[in-house]
Amino acid sequence: SARSPPPPAAGSGALKRIEELSTELTTKWLPLCVQFTASPPSDPKVREDEHRKLSETLFQNVLLKLDGVETEGIAEVRTKRKELVQRVQEVLRGLDAAKG
Repeated sequence: SARSPPPPAAGSGALKRIEELSTELTTKWLPLCVQFTASPPSDPKVREDEHRKLSETLFQNVLLKLDGVETEGIAEVRTKRKELVQRVQEVLRGLDAAKG
């Protein structure tokens, strides 16, 4: 009979998910945000649009998904999730500042 794999460590799925979202933030969204904050478009309308797009993207692709990660009361998961949420909020603040 095939031996069943050992059960995953508590919270490992959640940690993996947070890790994936963190990587996505760093590789996919952060470069765009850095570009915006480093040189915001001079046209106010374009700047407004870009700002909205980036903010919404971070909300939908990172914050909302982080919200859906179950911490199962595990401190490490809670901490890691909180750290990433704070990182995203920092990026959002940077975007707001660049928008002026």
